[in-house]
Amino acid sequence: MSSRAKSRDSHVIPSLSRDSLGLAIRGHRRNRQCMKTYYVYMLFCFDGTFYIGVTNNVERRFWEHCEGIDEGCYTFSRRPLRLDYVGEFSQIHEAIDFEKKLKTWSHRKKRAFAQGKWADLKRYSFGTDRIVSKPE
Repeated sequence: MSSRAKSRDSHVIPSLSRDSLGLAIRGHRRNRQCMKTYYVYMLFCFDGTFYIGVTNNVERRFWEHCEGIDEGCYTFSRRPLRLDYVGEFSQIHEAIDFEKKLKTWSHRKKRAFAQGKWADLKRYSFGTDRIVSKPE
């Protein structure tokens, strides 16, 4: 993970249901009432794929995905869903940049990130064409 990603106030939420999600998010936001907060979230879909999005209200957005509000949404036919990751940002452009970055990652790299397997995440960061030089 890059140093920029480490400096963010992000955390992994282990497999929350819709019932427990509200409590986790409200508890986390308790001291952040005065500033606008944006979230990058990662959903694990029933078919084994990931969906990544940005929102200013994770509880509402997760509910919308789970209820199937938008039939054209990627997650509509891939329910039930599990919220695997939520990252918090104070600037919308930072959240969008991180969302775009996550979307370019391979499935196994996303899975390692969601599960907090940092050694695997680092290993999957090296492509087959990337040359790693040894220090002299």
